[in-house]
Amino acid sequence: MKSFSILPAVAGLVCIVLTQRVAADPTCDPISKYTTEWFLANTKPQYRTKSFDSSALFYSSGLSDRAKQFARQAGKVTIWDVWPCENYWIKGTRANPLSCIMGNYRDEMKYFENMSRAFAMKAHKVATVLHRDIYNPPMNTIWGRIEFPVLQAAENPGGVVDYITALDAEDTARWRMLWDRFGSSRLVEETQALYHMVHQRAMSPRSLQDLEGDIEKRGNFDACPISVDSDHPLY
Repeated sequence: MKSFSILPAVAGLVCIVLTQRVAADPTCDPISKYTTEWFLANTKPQYRTKSFDSSALFYSSGLSDRAKQFARQAGKVTIWDVWPCENYWIKGTRANPLSCIMGNYRDEMKYFENMSRAFAMKAHKVATVLHRDIYNPPMNTIWGRIEFPVLQAAENPGGVVDYITALDAEDTARWRMLWDRFGSSRLVEETQALYHMVHQRAMSPRSLQDLEGDIEKRGNFDACPISVDSDHPLY
């Protein structure tokens, strides 16, 4: 009686099925591609060699929409302005090479931490942050863990930040000096006058109606028009 094994045939069939499945799936980028250096090198062209001279606006968790709105009023730049929309992950786009990264919580968090670090590195002179509580800001978020320490660094690609001010998200006329590089003893009258001038627009922003003329001249604002859920790292 002639005997034979079906194992090789089954193995071959499994191999064919797996090959077809891999070929049908989108090509996923590895998280190792998206370093801080990658984000610095792949901003929108207009930001490639530009530092944010007293215009960088940060925010604590839950204030992304408020930050975008305030940035429009005060002429500032948020993290949502700096990269093409596809870099923030457009859900529902199956062929998006970020699909694997965004499907893994740890990789997704690392991706947006690196993006946030790159954004902070481009800040210069004065940085502004929106908080719900300017005296007790949350420090366990991307703001506290990544951006705030980077802003205090002695040197960054975009320059050096000397002052960080916190604005009340609900009443931006309320603010406090969150950090300054020199210490209060160095804040002589000339420095205080300069600082006040830099922040005058931030503390007394124009209304959106007042910006209609500017919008006609500039076209649309740069912020990516994506609404994110509360579980998004940049929410």
